[in-house]
Amino acid sequence: MPSSKFKKIAQDVILTEIKSLQKLRSSIGKNFHKVIDTITNCKKG
Repeated sequence: MPSSKFKKIAQDVILTEIKSLQKLRSSIGKNFHKVIDTITNCKKG
């Protein structure tokens, strides 16, 4: 496979990751702190 095709695939993957992170960023709302507290206060085991 030509290196130019690898470069295109890598660029597409990075663009997909950026879009996913942007969606994740916008989904963090007021309840985020509550969720983190709940998770960190769970009993281990």
